[in-house]
Amino acid sequence: MLSGTSLCDLVDRRADATPDALFVVDEHLEMLTFGDLAEEVDRAAAGLRSCGVAADSLVLWQLPNWIVSLVLPAALSRIGAGRLPVTPDVGATGLKANMMRSAPDLVVAPTLLGKDDYELAVYDAASSVGGCDVLLVDRALPQGDPGSLVDLTERPTDPDAPPRPSWRFPTGSSSADLDDERLMTAARTLAERLALTHRDRIAVLDPVAHLGGIVWLAAALTSGASLVLVETVGDDTLETLDREGVTVAPSGDRYDTMWLRGHHASLVPPLRNLRAFVGADVPGPTPARTRLGAAYDVPLLCGYGLVEAPIVAMPSVSDSDEVLATTHGRAAGGVELEVLGPDDAPVAAGTEGRIVVRCLSSTGVVSVHTADRGILDEAGNLIVTEVDADGASTGEVAEHADGFTDLAERGRTDLGTRTDPTRD
Repeated sequence: MLSGTSLCDLVDRRADATPDALFVVDEHLEMLTFGDLAEEVDRAAAGLRSCGVAADSLVLWQLPNWIVSLVLPAALSRIGAGRLPVTPDVGATGLKANMMRSAPDLVVAPTLLGKDDYELAVYDAASSVGGCDVLLVDRALPQGDPGSLVDLTERPTDPDAPPRPSWRFPTGSSSADLDDERLMTAARTLAERLALTHRDRIAVLDPVAHLGGIVWLAAALTSGASLVLVETVGDDTLETLDREGVTVAPSGDRYDTMWLRGHHASLVPPLRNLRAFVGADVPGPTPARTRLGAAYDVPLLCGYGLVEAPIVAMPSVSDSDEVLATTHGRAAGGVELEVLGPDDAPVAAGTEGRIVVRCLSSTGVVSVHTADRGILDEAGNLIVTEVDADGASTGEVAEHADGFTDLAERGRTDLGTRTDPTRD
């Protein structure tokens, strides 16, 4: 397992460690090694810089699951720019709402989204919010000379410049900021709980622009595992995943039906190399989950996460069947969990209450008082018993090292599910 301070740092460390190992392959058999990725990141960073992107820029992008969608965030990390990914499924309405909310300096979008001409919609959204630069791309980012990056600084040198987040993620009617440290911690937790290695092939079916997609990207760099990227889930998706020897796949209502139908229809069982499903549904026996377990005989790990802490809790592939079937597992690295009663006092193990999450980092503590309810068992496993219907938390109190605090509405996001907090 590798550690890094940022996404581009992880790219460099992984390229040094395993340059010739496969990083990603898509359904069209386009692929990159980790060494290729590092080169692509540098060329794209130089190209973006020539387009005016700087360390104090905020860049919003809305792209399909293309390989360049994995290169872009790392290239922006190389420059030090703020990153605001928006999933394609929210369309022009969601794009415009996020532009109005965050006022990005640059918007990166495709000329076509699905089968629809998207260029006019992007420019219309940009003009309606006061105007910002637009970069239209089609599976290729602007290229430049990596030698031009030698004078890059990670952050603006002007002490009076307003701070820009490393990451900003939409949360329905609001947005939440995330620093690189908490993202790297979540990626390492994911890699460790799944015991990921260079032999693993991870199916990426949900949008890369979803928070979960970014965590999977960082987890692949941390562990050396490869990503199998699918732009459009369809009848041939199972064949693609089987061809690439996928070992880790998402679970959820949409996908479980596909897995079960594929298993039922095939004389030769599909996903022969599969060793784990990962989802974010409330754990517990359901007819579909029971059939899925019987068909594939692999563990199903249900995680729980927030934007402020992409993985709050997650079980391990080595946990008992009972823990996997009934809990969301133990707290992730850098996270403290607490369950409070009606009087806002901590309750005893096994008692239901409101879930409070504390995210620890070098810059301070971020406490999130959610509207979700759950139980911590004697072993410290989280059992989520009730999820707030609109996915909203009661607010975040950020306690920074300098004593500064702020209160803002926050939303909940799930790792590995199609439920998307970017939808307005």
